Amino acid sequence: MLKKEYWDKSLPLLILPRFKCPVCNSGHFVVDENTFHKFETSGSITLGEVTGNIEDYECRFSALSICDNPACKEPMVISGVTNLHPIAFTFEDRLGNEDYHGPPLKYVSRYTINYLSSPVKLIEVPKNMDSVLKELLDYAFLSFWTEGHTCANKIRHVLEYLLTEKLQVSKKGTLAEKIDKYLEESGKATMSQHFKALRLIGNSGSHLTDNKIVRTELMSAFAVLESILEEIFKDPTEIDKVSEEIIENRK
Repeated sequence: MLKKEYWDKSLPLLILPRFKCPVCNSGHFVVDENTFHKFETSGSITLGEVTGNIEDYECRFSALSICDNPACKEPMVISGVTNLHPIAFTFEDRLGNEDYHGPPLKYVSRYTINYLSSPVKLIEVPKNMDSVLKELLDYAFLSFWTEGHTCANKIRHVLEYLLTEKLQVSKKGTLAEKIDKYLEESGKATMSQHFKALRLIGNSGSHLTDNKIVRTELMSAFAVLESILEEIFKDPTEIDKVSEEIIENRK
């Protein structure tokens, strides 16, 4: 799963995450500093003129990232919001600046990602999944950065597809009824509980609500989804080979 600080915090520009390329699955996206642009928002300019508070400063930023695999070089646009964060002056900062008598703080720019143009993987996904499921997951990955309700809704689409197309549960009835049917037919209570969790967050994303769906909750849902995918797409032949080796060695 993607490191928490990449999606839950603002970061200095130089340590923005080098996302793994979803095209070649071996290279990583690297920000091209020559393409980096940052512009202060109109609201920030207006508010700054009124309050004079440096912490009200806000910019939009964008940059091009390029896959560092020479055989790939896939481009990806990355953009978001920039704010100034206060940090304490260190002793080294004060050296040579003895005349400074202001507050013991300095401000640094930090960057919060709000958009990626490529569906970088937020979780481990099966290599043997079909193109339809891959497309559904890509929609969920892309919308994670832009809008929480949309992402939750896309996760629900993935759940529907897994139940009806992969687990062959009847397409008739509501999603809740399909999950109950799966439990009845398989007896797998834990999996059914995972399905219920994704259904609930998916429902929240599908209806207008005052409750904002935050990234922390979405990543929890992706963690559940990752477990479900691992269970559905695990290769039974691998454990079969282990059993055969034990029998061969001990018979």
